[in-house]
Amino acid sequence: MELRVGTLVVQATRPEWGPGKVVKVDGNRAYVVWRDLPDRKAKTMVTSSLQRAPDQEDDILDNLPPLVEKDGKLLLPKARITFKQAVDTFLGYFPQGFYDLGFIGNSKKKGERFYKVAAHEYYAANLGGGRFRELLENDLASLVQEVDRCVGKVNMLHMTEAAAFRDALRDDGAARALFVTLADILDTEEISEAVVAPYFEAVCSLPAERGPVAKWTVATIIPFLAQPSRHMFLKPEVTKKAADSLGFELNYRTEPNWLTYRSLLRMADIYGQKLAYLKPRDLIDVQSFFYVACGGYKSLGVKSSKSDEARRKEFLGKIEKEGRSSPAGLQWAKFTELLYESRSGESDRPPVPLILAASSESNQSKHERLSEQLSWAIRRGCLDAALAFLEKLPDENWNQGSREDWNKDWF
Repeated sequence: MELRVGTLVVQATRPEWGPGKVVKVDGNRAYVVWRDLPDRKAKTMVTSSLQRAPDQEDDILDNLPPLVEKDGKLLLPKARITFKQAVDTFLGYFPQGFYDLGFIGNSKKKGERFYKVAAHEYYAANLGGGRFRELLENDLASLVQEVDRCVGKVNMLHMTEAAAFRDALRDDGAARALFVTLADILDTEEISEAVVAPYFEAVCSLPAERGPVAKWTVATIIPFLAQPSRHMFLKPEVTKKAADSLGFELNYRTEPNWLTYRSLLRMADIYGQKLAYLKPRDLIDVQSFFYVACGGYKSLGVKSSKSDEARRKEFLGKIEKEGRSSPAGLQWAKFTELLYESRSGESDRPPVPLILAASSESNQSKHERLSEQLSWAIRRGCLDAALAFLEKLPDENWNQGSREDWNKDWF
């Protein structure tokens, strides 16, 4: 079978990796990014070990960002997490998903949804049903006032952005030009470049005497609050981090533009469909998922409802109950290699696996060593990647035995 860059492949002995995308072919070797393997580096595979995937389309692999070559390795721009890892992180904070009371929030505890829905409901009550265009034609000052009140119900703009935006809307000509193009976006059946580009141009043309206004946050806040079933809010650092974490090409540019926004809407649509079993209500839920699952809460120091230590103990208890003590041989070596990537320095090394000369140690000893490695992973902030690797290992790649024989050395 001839492989080309872009071909989707599978590896018969690694079904847990999912399909992979060939990103380079060099003789009898192919460099492959595997969809369900949390690895920044494209794996080098012998081409004869690969098979062409039955389906040559995959929403995640089809939207990978360009890889960069460094020291002979092909790397994604940033470390990538899998969809499963993202969901696990999200559910760690909100065990009931999008219907968790902590996620929904209330007037006293905002959560992720309550205050955004409140702003949307304000928009619908005061500017929906044709009211936006009516004010645009007859009472521009009232329209500016209502938009300002709607935006003021959320903390999604920095105070300096909100002040600059409010100041810019005092220019009647600029405000009218902005709202005419905004009305076209909200009224159109199809979100396309033809209607979005003029709106972004109007945003970029707003007077900026008190500070920059031509920003993504300003450009996307009103469409998002007005129609959260169709539009996304783009906060640059948060959105870029989400795209990098999920390995999605955002085509980010600093100034508001159609290409970046189209990419964001596509990312939201793809992950909204993948999250369908958790029943997201709209893009408020999807936008919050990106933020929470891709490190937003962690960066704020918010603790997951399930601590890393609890997750470590839960996993170890599960495999012990199933009679599995540790990865076997080569797979344990590969697991340890994954941990090595999170070292803080040359002398910082994870506990060594009990393989080769130490492979005769008891299952109990091996289980304890795996426990030590996972504790090390917690300290180095790579537990998610460690558990994802272990959870995908098939049964035949584990050291196993009846629990009553675990203390026996095998020599």
